[in-house]
Amino acid sequence: MKLPETGCPVELSAFFKASLSVLVMASENPLSKEETQIYDRQLRLWGVQSQQRLQQSKVALIGLNAVLSEIAKNIILAGLNELTIFDWVTVKPRHTIPHLFLDPRTAVGQNVRAISVYPLATLLYLF
Repeated sequence: MKLPETGCPVELSAFFKASLSVLVMASENPLSKEETQIYDRQLRLWGVQSQQRLQQSKVALIGLNAVLSEIAKNIILAGLNELTIFDWVTVKPRHTIPHLFLDPRTAVGQNVRAISVYPLATLLYLF
């Protein structure tokens, strides 16, 4: 499959081929007592095996607009193992209005991914 030209400065086709073909299976290790407490609601919703698969999964987001920033927040809080963000857009004032992680006073003129990484990483330490 040939990917269309996106204007992206890096070659992503190898990444897509490798990432889309990987299915991570749940391990034999049960969740710890701490993880069971943290993810209690999710475990009741989708079960232990699905939570284990989520905790072993790797996700890539291409672009980080308002909707994808919400998705990034939700999957990090759900216990995702690894999130990779590809974004080469420079923040303009109109980008900061709907976006969760862009402060209009400091983000304008910077790369969306670079300015969003720290707020997203802090979500890992809410537990």
